[in-house]
Amino acid sequence: MLKYLLATASADRVVEHAAQALVPLIDASEEADLVPYLGEMVHALVGLLQNRPLYVQQQALRTLASLALTANRAFRPFYNQLMPELLNMLSTPVDKDRRMLKAVGIECAAFIGTAAGKQVFKRDAARLAGIMADIQQSIADDDDPQSGYLTSTWSFIADTLGDEFEPWMPLVMGKMLTGARQAVQVKAYQDGSEEVASGWEVIDDQYLLNTSALEDRLTHVQQLDQICVHLSSRLMQGYLDDVAACCVENLQFKLDESVREAAAGFIPTLTKHAKAVQRPDVLETVLSVLPDVILREETMSVLSTLYDKLHESIEVLGPPLSLPPAFIQRLTQATHFHLSAIGEQRVARKEMMEAAMGGGGADDGPVEESELEYERGKEEEEDEVMDSMGRVLYTIDSGHTLLFTIGGLKELGLDDAGAL
Repeated sequence: MLKYLLATASADRVVEHAAQALVPLIDASEEADLVPYLGEMVHALVGLLQNRPLYVQQQALRTLASLALTANRAFRPFYNQLMPELLNMLSTPVDKDRRMLKAVGIECAAFIGTAAGKQVFKRDAARLAGIMADIQQSIADDDDPQSGYLTSTWSFIADTLGDEFEPWMPLVMGKMLTGARQAVQVKAYQDGSEEVASGWEVIDDQYLLNTSALEDRLTHVQQLDQICVHLSSRLMQGYLDDVAACCVENLQFKLDESVREAAAGFIPTLTKHAKAVQRPDVLETVLSVLPDVILREETMSVLSTLYDKLHESIEVLGPPLSLPPAFIQRLTQATHFHLSAIGEQRVARKEMMEAAMGGGGADDGPVEESELEYERGKEEEEDEVMDSMGRVLYTIDSGHTLLFTIGGLKELGLDDAGAL
């Protein structure tokens, strides 16, 4: 039905909604499910790029991007039809009203190129990179939508071009590093005293947080990590100090756990590059703060990620393992602190549940299923953290004493306590 509407409906709003409604269906489909319909859908969506309002064209490009991303290599036959037109559109100067169309076009071109594969895309990726660089250097307004789309697209270009990405490194790395370290404002808030502006959020009825800047910082951290993953150590050599400093700053970022978790991704990547170019001091920059970062972390998912990325880093270093003894000591202390906290929580949880189920607690009566599921969820998070801890400790020392502590704590679970 949606495919039919795309091809036959004349009302602009109808075709826009039809194209928009296709996106979740495409995203939920497998590549093989789309193949029989690709030709018709691409033809209909391309038709919407002609003589339609901007909002229709923008949605057509978004749907094409989603289609390319899901169809993957099956989308390759349409590459030669679409890429030249997209590159011509992107290289044409536009006024403010058409900036969003151009921004969506950047993403669409990158997704279509990625779907076609590096060998096909490489011949046009350099031209797209040049166009993107020109656009980035021309951006003068903070609200220019092209900026955000550029940020999320550069990693695709870096992955495709490899060492040929070098001419754009100063521009792209400069933008990424600046964005990943941008200030995020927090200011006092008095309830009802002022209207909350767009891009801000009230926290605990006491503070105003600049969520727009926070989201932008997070995006830059994530994309910088992806670029660093894709690039060779030769290209990264001149940027290792700046990336390491950026990693440390975001590992210590107090306002948002997502930023800290994203920053953890730098640890194995920096290890790989530092090892390749013989810069152990770069790794030391990160390792010197990591035990304290782990010690202060309160979010279980982030804590698990920190240990997982440290384990990946240790694997990259390979044998013979030569972590500084002082680092191992501080890491052991931080791990012991968290294991002690988990132990206290498990003992208290077990006692609370046994008392409630036995009718001897302050709140007599059966344990609600929702409460039991909540406590089980907390234990699952704790188990994931302890599994991550265990992998690190075992790699450092297969007989580490805290490995026995982890085993003992796992036996304090609700199921073992007979709380079912």
